[in-house]
Amino acid sequence: MVNVGIIGLGFMAATHIRAYRAVDGARVAAICNPSGRHLDGDFSKIVGNVGCNEPVRLDMTGVQASRNPTELMENPDLQLIDICAPTRAHHELCLAALRAGKHVLCEKPLARSAHLAREIADAAASAKGFFMPAMCLRFWPEWDWLQKAIRTGVYGQVLAARFRRVPNRRPGAKRISSTAPNPAAAFLTCIFTIPILCSFVSGGRRRFSRPATTK
Repeated sequence: MVNVGIIGLGFMAATHIRAYRAVDGARVAAICNPSGRHLDGDFSKIVGNVGCNEPVRLDMTGVQASRNPTELMENPDLQLIDICAPTRAHHELCLAALRAGKHVLCEKPLARSAHLAREIADAAASAKGFFMPAMCLRFWPEWDWLQKAIRTGVYGQVLAARFRRVPNRRPGAKRISSTAPNPAAAFLTCIFTIPILCSFVSGGRRRFSRPATTK
């Protein structure tokens, strides 16, 4: 049994809880939110724009609830730390969890700069536990189908492809603005998602365009 501690209790945490319920051998054993919100395990009012919006209520029997992420890092009964906190907290939380010897799953975008992301990657390379950015789209059936279609050439050689990220706005959500608490998060997600998916469906190619040349 893998005991999971989730840090950050918003929409993605509720989504991950649904996923863990479908995985044999995984159990949400701790939750953490510095604000104190949803520490009772009631996520029923949280909605989003990915997957279903079935109300989530976590049975808190035997589940640790804390406002302090360090308490989860120091809990020897937890094997995996799942970071669903705001992007600005990812760097510090990832490094702390890796230093604590935990496996780490971190929501996207991984960090707010390439420098911070590299520090996380370097720490993960020498850490005891596994580390994985939660780039979920790689596992969605439609992307798996597209990758196989390109790889097998069932419809012929791909000469060009165009990708756009057009997410649905979740119910009640406001438009992103420069005054939002974390306006860069959605923008960074789009920047990081599209190149990764291009690489994924094309079999690992790193170059997708080339500068025009004149004779």
